[in-house]
Amino acid sequence: MKMKKSYFIKKIEVVALLSYLVLITIGYFTTTNQSRIFVEPLRTIAAIVFVLAVGLSLGLKRVCFQQLLGVVLFVLIWLWGVVLSLASGSFYIISSELVVNALIMVSGVLLICSLKGEILTPHVVKFLVAYIFVGLLITVLIGGLDLNFPPHFDLEYTKESRDQAAYSQGVSRIFGFGAIASLVLLFSASQTTPKIVSSVFVLVFSALSLIGGARGESVFAVVLVLGYIWLKKPKQFLIFSLTCVGVMYLAVDDWSWIEDLIIFQRIFSENAGLGLRDELLGQALNLLSNEPVCLISGCGFGYFQFYYRYEVGMYPHNLFVECLITFGLPATLLLLSVVIGGIALFIRRTMHFEALMLFFAYLLLLGMKSGSIIGEWLTITLVVYFASLKIENLVVRRPHRAVQQSGATVC
Repeated sequence: MKMKKSYFIKKIEVVALLSYLVLITIGYFTTTNQSRIFVEPLRTIAAIVFVLAVGLSLGLKRVCFQQLLGVVLFVLIWLWGVVLSLASGSFYIISSELVVNALIMVSGVLLICSLKGEILTPHVVKFLVAYIFVGLLITVLIGGLDLNFPPHFDLEYTKESRDQAAYSQGVSRIFGFGAIASLVLLFSASQTTPKIVSSVFVLVFSALSLIGGARGESVFAVVLVLGYIWLKKPKQFLIFSLTCVGVMYLAVDDWSWIEDLIIFQRIFSENAGLGLRDELLGQALNLLSNEPVCLISGCGFGYFQFYYRYEVGMYPHNLFVECLITFGLPATLLLLSVVIGGIALFIRRTMHFEALMLFFAYLLLLGMKSGSIIGEWLTITLVVYFASLKIENLVVRRPHRAVQQSGATVC
């Protein structure tokens, strides 16, 4: 009976994880107005399934100590940011954003801190690839992807809110996820057919991420894919790359068409750069220079916007710098050191680097380019997970009465 119950709980937790991943990523498939017809209902269904699965899991087994640590750690971080923002006067700017985002992240912490082993197991990674592929098929069917040369996404829904936007961070990001997931399957496959299929998915998803037009999301994905292949198979990678370059050089006479692709227009245009992000990052650094109290003890959520009289969406676009403004240098470095310790512990325990760490590396790169503490759900969830993993290891390694009194078990 215990084995059946344990097996059932594991299945429930997998369902919870899959629904959580759909919940936080389904919006990235937004292209045409029609895309919202399937995006919004699927998000609602995923949210319901997630809540039911997490509730059922909590009802069937005792809360483990790492779950308690993760939730407590997240709440403390969140409350500290709120208290500091109340003290600095910036709370009103982000008050409407805090509750929903906090609930999504603390739910993710509660779930992920309960999981053992790799977290992103081969079955989960296969689901991600299949889910993104189905999303691609639906996008093509509703006209969200125009395959006529040069191929491009029809961002009809985005145009209404972004003044005729020609690119989509969400689209580039979701297919970046797909390329990385396919890369993991490529190196975990032992047979020829799965390797070929995975290779095709890596190429297709990487290309679609580039076609999405968002420079950071697509370039980071491609760099991670190529860099990881080079690290794993340097000789084969070099031979394959030289062969591809040679074939393309001989087969293509006119490369002028490359100028029609949005991603290359944005990278090589005369005004290429980080755009407004350059200015925001410079202003954030100026704030830290002019307001040393922020660097010492932190000024809370939304202080950057408050200081420059910006709206909530005008955040520094750099997770590390925003953490410095929000929590201060000592607290940020303390959290960073604990997270690094948790990452090292995770790799040592699972003996697997590929899946979770590749995704986390991708998320961190994006966070340094456009991340927000309040809005980067999966990034913050994983930060808290790794931190709680290290803290749990320190506490359990030195048995403490609090662990027993909590009524929790070790995950």
